[in-house]
Amino acid sequence: MNKQYRLPLAVLISVAVHAGLALAFIASNTVHGGKRWTGAGAAPPLAVRLRPAGRAGLAAAAAAPEPSAPQPAAPAAVPSPPPPQERPGPTGIRFFTSKELTDPPLMLDHLVGGKVLVVPGVAAQLASVTLAIDEFGNVVGVSFEQDTLSDDERALVMAALSRLKFQPGKIGRITVHSTTTIGIRIESTLGT
Repeated sequence: MNKQYRLPLAVLISVAVHAGLALAFIASNTVHGGKRWTGAGAAPPLAVRLRPAGRAGLAAAAAAPEPSAPQPAAPAAVPSPPPPQERPGPTGIRFFTSKELTDPPLMLDHLVGGKVLVVPGVAAQLASVTLAIDEFGNVVGVSFEQDTLSDDERALVMAALSRLKFQPGKIGRITVHSTTTIGIRIESTLGT
């Protein structure tokens, strides 16, 4: 046989075998007359049926709606960090302190000189803040320990702090929600 016909012949044989398997699969799910198998024991090949575990599973199975009509899937929401709150963190979530962590959170977006936060419209001063950081490194809560900020200035500083990005704190190799307290110098412009 010529070498030029080997590849096309192999492809043709492969297509024929796959088409035959597809027809056999379709034929195994139908009966004479083209009707599908129905009844309690009927199931398509490779189907998996889960049995409820115990009485709680039976009650849940009885309360579940029939799967006769397909349910529309809800669109997946893209998680975004919530706006920062003026408290150490959202309630109901355990935030670990630096004493409990094996690796404390590290600031990735550095402040100017490591301590200066530039916030236009805010009087220059020193402040001590506790930041609540989620397991993704986002600031989700801010608590002011020492400051002389007005409410408007505090909102501006909170917005600037919420844009900081951290490497999250860890316990072992697992990233966790954590808190860290930092001392910062707030300036309205750079170089004053």
